[in-house]
Amino acid sequence: MAARRLNDLPEVRHIVADRFHGEPISKQNLSRWRQGGFRDWQARQEALASPAAPPPNLDLMVEVLARHYARRANARLAEQAYGSDLKLLHACCMDIPKLRRYQIQVARLKIDQRCLCLLQPTSDLK
Repeated sequence: MAARRLNDLPEVRHIVADRFHGEPISKQNLSRWRQGGFRDWQARQEALASPAAPPPNLDLMVEVLARHYARRANARLAEQAYGSDLKLLHACCMDIPKLRRYQIQVARLKIDQRCLCLLQPTSDLK
């Protein structure tokens, strides 16, 4: 129902036609958006808005998260109670592969840009 209402909006139709080859919004699109797609999009927008920020040291982040997760898990096991803090840490750990994939994509993009520069003819050689 929500997808149908969105697809009926003129501004949505314009964006869909312009950016998504006219493919209408589906229930699955909305579900993915709600289950983290929006959060991922926001993170990408923030990263693009601050290019001067140094890249995160993901190896250090993984180590810190793993140690913190283990410490909290051991404490909760001793108490036999699990709380939302473990859920939050778990969510953070689940985001690490996404960050790794993003790093790889950025590295590939840089390599592609260098290759394109090498392939383009230069006017100095004429």
